[in-house]
Amino acid sequence: VTPHAGIAFARDGWTVALRDSLSLVPGSHGIGVNNVVALAGGYRWPSLTATLGVTLAQYALPACSPVLCARVMGIAPGVDGAIDWFSPMLAGALGVRAAVSVGWYGGQSAVLPGGPVVTLTAGPIVRFGGR
Repeated sequence: VTPHAGIAFARDGWTVALRDSLSLVPGSHGIGVNNVVALAGGYRWPSLTATLGVTLAQYALPACSPVLCARVMGIAPGVDGAIDWFSPMLAGALGVRAAVSVGWYGGQSAVLPGGPVVTLTAGPIVRFGGR
């Protein structure tokens, strides 16, 4: 379970969203933390919203190579896409989100060489305020 929070503004169908997600990543050598902030834009229909944007992640993760374990920390840029569907039968307040995020983690480390990290999320979403 990963807590997410976000705020979005919509006008004439176009939307701008700012989202934050905090993930606790358990491992055999401790718990890691991954916090991702996304700034996205997209379009909003009455029961569907689609967004695409950029992300910046701050992470501190335990990582092991075949001969070494260490805590790896850094900042990772990336991209984010999400689709939110809201049930018209529930006044458009309760829905489902599916999202994918791709970030570039690591660098020149013997423990965690640089490479893409893909995160897929899906789950319930609640919308407060107007449609």
